[in-house]
Amino acid sequence: MPSDIEQRRRRQKREAVQGALLFAALRLAAVIVLLWSISLIPELPWLQTVLGILTLIVGVPVLFIWPILKQRFQEIEGGEFDAAAKY
Repeated sequence: MPSDIEQRRRRQKREAVQGALLFAALRLAAVIVLLWSISLIPELPWLQTVLGILTLIVGVPVLFIWPILKQRFQEIEGGEFDAAAKY
């Protein structure tokens, strides 16, 4: 039985890391596209400002991936998901 629990925890951790990496990859791809689009419109400074703000809005959540992933690992280790499944 403990081996089954450990396998489930390892799977949950692996899925959490995969989700975080996918989230970061998609956000960073969006940032790259936005930065590229800024370089295409040098004659419209107001649009550059708007795209710069959008770039920050899209890119800033990537900075919080590590603390959220750490919190998720603590939830997995603490068995919170297993306890919630009983109800």
